[in-house]
Amino acid sequence: MKETGRRLHLDAIDYTPEMLNMADCAGQATQAIRNAMPLLSAIDRNVDQLQCMQEQVREAEGRADDLMSAGLQTLFTGTASAGTKLTVEKVYDLIESVVDRCEDVADVIEGIMVEQA
Repeated sequence: MKETGRRLHLDAIDYTPEMLNMADCAGQATQAIRNAMPLLSAIDRNVDQLQCMQEQVREAEGRADDLMSAGLQTLFTGTASAGTKLTVEKVYDLIESVVDRCEDVADVIEGIMVEQA
């Protein structure tokens, strides 16, 4: 996320609504994972909460995908310069990668749950 802010600052690009909403998705996914970490010490007692975390992360990732698609559609049908388009696309990619990594973590936790069952 630091890289995202740095890119926008260096290139003097304004945040788009889609970027801000994608960042919210990243925050929601990371918070869900953070809240789930203590639950891993007793997986058998916390299956429902861990499954809820996985759903929250997947929902956030899906919303981020939809927001990225909408943002890119707006970007590439707009009149921004080619350089701005490249920078904004890179920012979308960076934010999306954060949410994707959260989904990877949720998948690992799911694998641990299966092994413990």
